[in-house]
Amino acid sequence: MKMVQYKLGSCPEADLYSLAEQLVDDPVKMQVYDTTKWNLLGHADSNERFAGHHPWPKRHDVYGNERVFSVPVFSGYSAETGSLLAVRKDPWTDPSDTTSWLVVEQNLLNGRYVEPRILRVNIDAARRLWLQVAPRGYSNWPSGKHPALFAPPRDQLRIEGRMDKKWHLYELEYRDGCDGAVYYEDIEALESMIVAVQQMREIEYSDSFERTHRTAVQQAMGIRSIALAA
Repeated sequence: MKMVQYKLGSCPEADLYSLAEQLVDDPVKMQVYDTTKWNLLGHADSNERFAGHHPWPKRHDVYGNERVFSVPVFSGYSAETGSLLAVRKDPWTDPSDTTSWLVVEQNLLNGRYVEPRILRVNIDAARRLWLQVAPRGYSNWPSGKHPALFAPPRDQLRIEGRMDKKWHLYELEYRDGCDGAVYYEDIEALESMIVAVQQMREIEYSDSFERTHRTAVQQAMGIRSIALAA
């Protein structure tokens, strides 16, 4: 995952608008967005999603047990990276159990899909969530030997955010040690911007059609006038 530093003077709204434009103008990217929303993220309205309108993804752990990740901890996006991110929890197992968590990242711009392994979990008394995520290439190392397993907290690839009493996050940071962070917020903002861009495109099309129609009528009237004059 590519990490970026926050930039002073940057405009998150402009990044959000740019991402929404790319989706609206590219049917393939929009299809990836819709599919991910349908299969993983759930309803774009957070109230509807937290009321139960979301998928319950299932996975088998290393022991063959089926896990049902029915708690929609987070469904969001990053305008910086063009990625969607879902964090889910199996409600029947202890939060410290790393296999009770599911993290899924879908990049809308390059199509890359990742389900990284969770290496450590920590939730403090203030409900601040810390998920240490396995870096790319982790599975290529012998079991128990990857340097990430011995990395101090400040050097870990991790997801951080503060949950509410119902275990819901409205925003989070995906951090790569001390080098950088990607900010994610609830998918509701992206969905609203997509609708706004679609409406603007419809207005632009309508205006363009009207101008074209008006020009054609004027040209036709001009030809008729010339014909009558002759």
